Amino acid sequence: MTSAWAHLLSDADRRRLDRAGFARRAGIGPRSLVLILNGGLIAGAPLEGLLAAAALAGVEIVFANSPWGGESGRASRPEGRVVEHRFPSALFGSVLLAELSAAGVDSLIVAGGPMATAVRATVVEAVSYNLRVAVVGDLVIDDDHDARVVGLFDLDRQYADVMSSQDVIAWLQQRSEECP
Repeated sequence: MTSAWAHLLSDADRRRLDRAGFARRAGIGPRSLVLILNGGLIAGAPLEGLLAAAALAGVEIVFANSPWGGESGRASRPEGRVVEHRFPSALFGSVLLAELSAAGVDSLIVAGGPMATAVRATVVEAVSYNLRVAVVGDLVIDDDHDARVVGLFDLDRQYADVMSSQDVIAWLQQRSEECP
């Protein structure tokens, strides 16, 4: 995925980030879960493709609804189950963290929004609990485009693998072929 922030970095910035070891890929682990934050805020073919590929691969899908998504952000779909949360992170103060631990989940595939609250908080908390995280960059939304781009850059360099929906779908399809 060509990053949406590439034009913001000078060659010196790129060299410094490489030397510091930022943006190393962790990959998606074998026991992953798709987490859609305030899923009513996103729609379209990339989301449908992600949900279909996850279902085919046997990867659980969870829709996490919060006050930050507003009424339009609330999602409930047959492809997954719904978890309500009151705080920016979908993991904090909800049943989700205990369920992930009990199920042995090692990775989250995160999409939705808003970037500035739900996505950032959930990703940072997930990494703090030693989960690998892939953020589906083209399925992350925010009211402010520039803040979204800078937020994705920051997550990619420190906490998560920011990937395109096409790359995540390809990974899920490969998984479904390997584990029928």
